[in-house]
Amino acid sequence: MEAQEKKTAVFKTLMFSDISCAAYQRPINYARCKYIKEHFNPDMVGTLLVSHRTDGTYVIIDGHHRMIAMQMRGLKGHLCQVLEGLSYEDEAKLFIEFNNKRAVVSAKPMLNARMEAKEPIALDMMQAVRKAGYACGTSRGTIKGAVQISAVRAMERAYKELGKAKFQSMLIMLNKLWPQDRNAVGQAMMSGMSLFYKYYYDQIDEKILMKAMKGIEPRSLIARAKVLGDGESRTSVACEIWRHYNRVAPGDKRIRNYEF
Repeated sequence: MEAQEKKTAVFKTLMFSDISCAAYQRPINYARCKYIKEHFNPDMVGTLLVSHRTDGTYVIIDGHHRMIAMQMRGLKGHLCQVLEGLSYEDEAKLFIEFNNKRAVVSAKPMLNARMEAKEPIALDMMQAVRKAGYACGTSRGTIKGAVQISAVRAMERAYKELGKAKFQSMLIMLNKLWPQDRNAVGQAMMSGMSLFYKYYYDQIDEKILMKAMKGIEPRSLIARAKVLGDGESRTSVACEIWRHYNRVAPGDKRIRNYEF
């Protein structure tokens, strides 16, 4: 049942000390809290959206920065819209809905919320990321010592274009080529490699690709792509990968049909 069908709401003042924060919340931007504090307008602060759980605890869904700002001003509590009957996943979905309708939330906090909401696509994508030996800094995607993928939008695009199997295969290859190199899963390289995989997945010989990239660092490949192509675009990077691949591939293994 959807969260909108299950929730019932009451309005009441709650003490901030009684309100906790869940893992689907974005990290606190204290500069933003300070700005709200210094430009505080009681008529504009509105109500906080809070979930009242079956165990009796209260959890903030929307208004976390406003709550912190009010605490900075020495306030002890505020009027809240309190929702009853929500599951943890319902709360995370509401967080996503509220933030999609308001200021843009950066890709990583939004992915984290999607994970907390147990969105199937997000869970599937992060499973592929973990199996490839990477992490993404989400509450359910941490792996000790693993390189963190920060280029979340490029990662999501690659997953959408390739599907889980090809996406995971691409990440495994990136980890084999450049283990512990953050540039391997940066925006430019991930976008370019995903385009290369999109067009040539069935023709790629992994041994040839490994040989082609031997001794080449992601930064140098991206820099050369920027000089030879139309800037640091995914097409330029994909073309540079294609060029290196064909440079070492035997005649019958070369990828001749240029698709980019």
